[in-house]
Amino acid sequence: MNQKVFVYCDNLRVFDAVLDIFKQTDIDISYFCAPKFSYLFSTYPFVTPLDIKENIEILCRYDLGFSLHSTQIFPSKLIDSVKCINLHPGYNPYNKGIFPHVFSLLNNLPAGVTLHMMSNEIDNGDIIDQVEIPIYTDDTSKTLYERILKTEIELFSKNLNMILKNSYNTTKTTIRGNYNSKSDYKKICHIDLDEILSMRDAINRFRALTHPPHKNAYFLDSNGEKIYIEITLTKD
Repeated sequence: MNQKVFVYCDNLRVFDAVLDIFKQTDIDISYFCAPKFSYLFSTYPFVTPLDIKENIEILCRYDLGFSLHSTQIFPSKLIDSVKCINLHPGYNPYNKGIFPHVFSLLNNLPAGVTLHMMSNEIDNGDIIDQVEIPIYTDDTSKTLYERILKTEIELFSKNLNMILKNSYNTTKTTIRGNYNSKSDYKKICHIDLDEILSMRDAINRFRALTHPPHKNAYFLDSNGEKIYIEITLTKD
């Protein structure tokens, strides 16, 4: 197992967890993050801030790469040169792209976690393993995301040794699914006070955007100032 492996991660909670998992292997691993998130890893001097597009030749020297909540897109040249695997906080092929759990709550689509090969289309490669996570009636973005993070780590731990030994299988999906961009997310955050929705759709939208301490859903008052909205859901 003399392969060169890199990990690219921009999420401190995910990084903390996968670091413990990688320590149980005998693999030499290089760790990278996006420059703007370097402060997240200030306690880890071995993590190198790296802009992927500007330093793609560095990553192309590796045999295997992991994208674990990367905020940067892996270019085609990297994916074509290196076996790249993505840990995606969504249940492919549904809600590929940004904040998949938000759109699961919004559109009543499956939520979950997918470990998959990376292709030249975002979140669209062959699936190594995945887990669907139930959505409860009192879920908000935050509560669902917490369960997704926990499941991601469990799924990654379960599959890592098989990936390192190249002893895993993949499956393809025949369902096209859907993709959500950053602009799609920004659009649903802005609440049009004159928009007509059913109460069900309105509640789903507010719970999909409730993720304290982040401020997401808002409307503009008569002075043009943003007024933020959260929803509280409590079971009897």
